[in-house]
Amino acid sequence: CGLLYCSSDCELRARKFEHSLLCTGQIPDHEKKAHPLSRFKNFLHEVQMPDALFGAKMLCHAILRAKSYIAMKRGVVQTQNTTLGVPPTSQIPNYNRAIL
Repeated sequence: CGLLYCSSDCELRARKFEHSLLCTGQIPDHEKKAHPLSRFKNFLHEVQMPDALFGAKMLCHAILRAKSYIAMKRGVVQTQNTTLGVPPTSQIPNYNRAIL
């Protein structure tokens, strides 16, 4: 999608987690302007609310963690699913301590 990262590790981590749900690069150009995700990101940029985007990233982590947990409980073998953005459970960081 063209987004720049400070390092390849940072890019890899983002693509495994929040970027898989927040990236607008896969939205066709003719749909981008009206797409809800693009409108949300543009709004945050216009009103200068980077904290809200950070909150969205944390929500993505929670969603992916929940999807992975549910798949594990159902006995589904976890592999990287780029369509749904669901990484294996072992690759999802534990943020519980950081939030407390």
